[in-house]
Amino acid sequence: MESTGRTDGTDPPLLHNPTIRLHNGVEMPTLQLGTAHIVMPGQPDAEHAHPRFVGFQPERCYRQADLALTAGMRAFDTAVNYRSDVVLGRVLGEWFRRGKNDPLQRPDVWITTKVMNPRPSDFVLKSVRVVDLHTLSPEQVAEQTQHFVEMALQNLAVGYVDLLLLHWPSASGRSQQGTVQLNRKQRLASWRVLEDAYRKGWVRAIGVSNYSVAHLEQLQQDGAEVVP
Repeated sequence: MESTGRTDGTDPPLLHNPTIRLHNGVEMPTLQLGTAHIVMPGQPDAEHAHPRFVGFQPERCYRQADLALTAGMRAFDTAVNYRSDVVLGRVLGEWFRRGKNDPLQRPDVWITTKVMNPRPSDFVLKSVRVVDLHTLSPEQVAEQTQHFVEMALQNLAVGYVDLLLLHWPSASGRSQQGTVQLNRKQRLASWRVLEDAYRKGWVRAIGVSNYSVAHLEQLQQDGAEVVP
């Protein structure tokens, strides 16, 4: 990734960030700045939240992302349920807009984002996660996945993302055999949506997060066309 300009037109030194080559040949930075600013139960953050607050604080990403870009960081990790993707997109948009001698360009930045988080939580908004996954058919899960893929692109306000991940393999706390088999079909349905986004050029690479080796093997056994 190339060096880009600051507001005064000078180039900040880029941080050294080695890459690894993914299955499709795309070079992925090994160091990416996480943007999940969260206050957990029992961990009050008196400086940034009132005492009863529990949840994500996406507003903290404004300064974080700007400072990171100024310091030469060019790789970021976000997720729809973090709600920092909107903020990251706005900060990047401002950098794209205000460059002078050598403005920041979209190819200079690596963006990883994640969709499909079905885990029940009191601090994640229902509008940004899958609710009641165990009641959804694989077809319904595919529709939800498509919705969140498009939401991710809209929130970031970019034409494509570099790496799109399925955030979690299943909802927690359910291990009945019928549910296990349903989860397997749901994961494949979600993966098919990511494959479609990949073919359309909406994403440069696709993958998974928090999946076990068994989950990956199942995707391949069930007919994944793009290697996860």
